[in-house]
Amino acid sequence: MRRQHNMFRVLLVTGSLMINGIALANEPEHATEHEPGHGGKSAVTVFIGGTEAHDSWESTLGLEYTYHINHLWAAFGLVERSDREEDTTLVIAGLGLHPYKELVLIAGVGKKDPADKLENVLRIGAAYEFPLGNGWGLEPYVGLDFIENYDDNELVLGVYIGRRF
Repeated sequence: MRRQHNMFRVLLVTGSLMINGIALANEPEHATEHEPGHGGKSAVTVFIGGTEAHDSWESTLGLEYTYHINHLWAAFGLVERSDREEDTTLVIAGLGLHPYKELVLIAGVGKKDPADKLENVLRIGAAYEFPLGNGWGLEPYVGLDFIENYDDNELVLGVYIGRRF
C-alpha cells in the first residue's frame, strides 16, 4: 500500500514536469490573450458522460469552471457525480494545455468519496474544442482516473457543453 502511494506521487510530479517542459518549449514570444471568436477568458461547462468502474459503465454528470490564462494554458476546477450502487462525488483541480489548435490536454488532482471514504485521484485526459459561435462550444472528452489504493483505473468518456464569457 505504501508503494502505491509513492507511485501516485511520482506520477503526479513527473506529469507536472512534462507539461511545464512542453509549455515552455512551445510558448511564442507574443501570445494572444485568447483565440478570436471563442469568447472570453472564463468558461462554464456541463459534462455528460459515463465512467467505467469495475467492468460496468455508470452515468456521470459534472460541472466545470475554467479560466483561460492565455492561449496555451487554462486552470480548471470540476465536480462530477457518478450514479453507482453508492453515489460517488469527485472534485478535481488542474491545468489544461492547448498544444495544437483546439486540442486540450489536461492533468488534475483531487478527491473521490465512494462508500463514504476519501481517496486521492490523479486524472489525465484530452478533449477537442468545437466552437459553435457566440462563445458556445462542444468538447468530446476522454479521461483516465488513477485512484490511490486501487489496481483498476477508471475510464471517463463524454462531452462538455458550455460557454466562454
